[in-house]
Amino acid sequence: MLFQIVAILLLPALPTCLAAVAGAGQAAALAVPVAPAAAFTCTGTSFATGCTDCKTLKICLGTQTLVDLSCDTIPATPFCTDGSCSATPSVSDICPVTAISCTGVGLYPDPLNCQVYHNCVQAGTSNSDPYVCPTDYVFDAATGVCKQKRTAADCVQVQCPTGGVGFGTYGTSKTYYAFCYKQATTNVQVIALLKCSDGATFDGSKCVYQCKKEGSFPNTADPSSYYQCYMVSGKFKVDLKTCPTGKKFDSTKNACV
Repeated sequence: MLFQIVAILLLPALPTCLAAVAGAGQAAALAVPVAPAAAFTCTGTSFATGCTDCKTLKICLGTQTLVDLSCDTIPATPFCTDGSCSATPSVSDICPVTAISCTGVGLYPDPLNCQVYHNCVQAGTSNSDPYVCPTDYVFDAATGVCKQKRTAADCVQVQCPTGGVGFGTYGTSKTYYAFCYKQATTNVQVIALLKCSDGATFDGSKCVYQCKKEGSFPNTADPSSYYQCYMVSGKFKVDLKTCPTGKKFDSTKNACV
């Protein structure tokens, strides 16, 4: 199958704030003031909410017992962000951006936080270098730069299929897509963000490389492989070839070196 998985796996380098999709909870819409997460304290008399870590919401109920709500019990809003359970992870001192494992090279958007992107320089054994766009900016995967967030639609996240297992989409992109699954033992939702090579597009289940002429062409998503285009009965055919271990395809030499 012509299908090159170039994934940014959220496991094993799983951020501490990645949510478990398990159980059910009540997303209490509390009509109380929201205190900033970094400065949040309970005074013993106030009614307020704040984040104690990237998935735990602390609710101050005056002189009553404090309540800790685990946001990861709420599938739709598993992260604690700005004093409430949210679908978007926080970027703050209590929930710093975490590098993720790279199995591909290049820039990748974060699957869940549109303000974050990752640079992968080596596949397989290295972690990404994470970057955070300025406040009110989001990463634009089409251009590879941060842009101002003007509408809610500018914040793109991976949408996993119903049930949480199978191919997911990253907005309308035909370059980036995802494979979603759950760990068998913990039921944790795992999202692998995948990237097609230059010249290839995602068709719903795989990357399809569009041959324009015969020859061998680099797989920009994975330099250890390349595409070989040839003609059969007047139509282009393409094979994905893998270089010998430790070698990468050099388009100037038309060979793995």
